[in-house]
Amino acid sequence: MITAFEATILGFLTNRQSSRYEIMKAFQTTSFYWSGSPGAVYSAIGRLEQRELLRYVDSEHTKTYEITDLGKKKLQEFLKVPVPATKLLVDPTLLRIKLRGLEHLSTQDGISFCEAQLIELISAKDIVIEKRQLHPHSRISLRLADLALAQLDLELELVKELHSEFLDKGVGEP
Repeated sequence: MITAFEATILGFLTNRQSSRYEIMKAFQTTSFYWSGSPGAVYSAIGRLEQRELLRYVDSEHTKTYEITDLGKKKLQEFLKVPVPATKLLVDPTLLRIKLRGLEHLSTQDGISFCEAQLIELISAKDIVIEKRQLHPHSRISLRLADLALAQLDLELELVKELHSEFLDKGVGEP
């Protein structure tokens, strides 16, 4: 299994070959979740290379990497697994990372992921509602629970839209 951080690196490499520096800059300019510190990016690239999920590509000026077939397979395995309800509440960035990578899944896998993720999002809302009732007199706790519910509602809407897009795309397939 790969981590969300490693999956993000592999996701960058599915679009084009990149140097370590380009991957780090991609984190810094496009990611909402990590700053892309050089040490973290470079050591993750080393681990991925050791596990043969990416490989060095001969290049004229700089050391460049590309994703391997095994790396693509591991990325797809990572993306197919929905984020459990309890994890959604603790780490909402994990869902966002997976949603950004949905373009790397087949239509059927995208549909399956969205359907399973919708169930987890609804379960997460139920958890928040249940916990919200434990502190009915704490204004801050109630407001934080409302904030979490609003976030989950937005994520539910997004996943429903993505599910619909996958379904529309699947209509034209054999």
